[in-house]
Formats: sequence, C-alpha cells, structure tokens
Amino acid sequence: MITRSNFPELLSSLDFSQTNKIYYKTINSYELKVDFANEKLIYPESLKAQRDTTKNFSAPENFVVFECVYNLLQSGYKPEHIILEQGMPGGHGDTGGFCDIIVQDNDGVEYLLIECKTADDGKSREFSKAWAKMLKNGGQLFNYFNTYRRAKWLCLYCSDFRNDKVESIYHLISMTDNNDFLKNNDKLQSFAQIQAENGAKVDYFNVWTDTYQQDFITHNLFESEIFKVGNRPYNVNDLKIVDNDTIQKKYH
Repeated sequence: MITRSNFPELLSSLDFSQTNKIYYKTINSYELKVDFANEKLIYPESLKAQRDTTKNFSAPENFVVFECVYNLLQSGYKPEHIILEQGMPGGHGDTGGFCDIIVQDNDGVEYLLIECKTADDGKSREFSKAWAKMLKNGGQLFNYFNTYRRAKWLCLYCSDFRNDKVESIYHLISMTDNNDFLKNNDKLQSFAQIQAENGAKVDYFNVWTDTYQQDFITHNLFESEIFKVGNRPYNVNDLKIVDNDTIQKKYH
C-alpha cells in the first residue's frame, strides 16, 4: 500500500525533484506538486475538482488518485481532460456517490470513469472487495455509468509501491459493443439496446454479465494513445503472472 511514509520514495522513483518538503515534477508543461509540510497534493490549475477531499493526506487512497493522474498526464492527457470527485445526483443508491476520476474527451464528453482503491495487503483488501462488488452487482462504477452513459470505459484502479517500484493494477471494462461477437447470436442483448430503451444500472450490468461474460482487460490503460484505451497490440512486454481470480475469457 502507498502510505505517507513511503510516498517520498515513490515520488523519487518517478523522478520528482525536491526542495525542502516540496516534491515537484513538470509533465508536458504541467506541474504536479506534493507539499509534505502542509500535507497537500497540488494539481495543475486547469484540472477540475468538485471537492478537495482527495487533495490532502487524509486517506491512503488519495495517493493512489495522485499516482493515477500522474500516469494520465504522462500518457498525454491534459489536465483539462480530468475531473476529480465529480458528484453524482442522488444519494448512495443507483446514482449516488463521487467518481474519483473522470476523463473527458476533447468535446467534454465522458470517456473513462476511474474508481481508485488502495492495494491489497495484510491489513486491507479494498481493491478485491470493490472488484467482488462489481462482479456481484456492478458496484460503484456502474452507478457512475448510470449517470455518465456516454463513457466508453470503466476502470477499477489501484497502485502499490513494492521493491522500490510503482505497480499499477487495474481492471478495465469496455462499455462499447463488440458487434462482430453479437452477430453470432441474435438473442444476446447489447449495450446499445439498453441505451435505446433507457435502461437502468442493472440492465447494463446484465449485458456485461450475460452477453460479455464479465469480460475485462488488465493492460493498455496508459500504453495506448489517448482516447484509444485498449487499442495497442498486446505483446510480450505486457505479460504478467496472474492468479486464477484474474483469468477471464476475452470476448472483445
């Protein structure tokens, strides 16, 4: 897990510079800063945040959000593409909550919804718990999608710092239909059908579950061109050792 105690080492491993208790790095002319004296996570001004709850050291999850934003900027996304803590209408039912990170396209349309969790360790299994909820009923990410239905991808994300290296772990779910796959069985429901019928969260979840067998990928969030998540050819450099819980059939 990333904590306040190992966060300086993580930043140094990412080539952040340090002056007194401030770490900083410029990425494509945009500066990220961490102020340890005041326990502040400082983002570029053009990056929007509906509330400031993830801009401090109050929770380890905030370090994960910061590391994820760092990767997004490194990949070529601009701060104006990114919104932190966007509130959903309603309470904590089908549409409530705050989405950790929303990535918008150049037209301001939601492209990618990211929920950040701390990495699993001996004390906490937040990532695994969140993934189990997604497999059961769609979890918070499908709640967020119920509001932002034009998004193309959902991402459950965590990062860790082990052996002096940052490790990003994520599950990416495509919300775009695979029309070639659908042609093989005209009885399968599609995301497009649910959208046309103005369906609910559970309907989108059922398409992901029944039509696409809860398919997800674990690569090409940051390696692809911006707004082309998942498109880079899969090669030997992407291979990871995975456990049985990670292995899934791929239909996309």
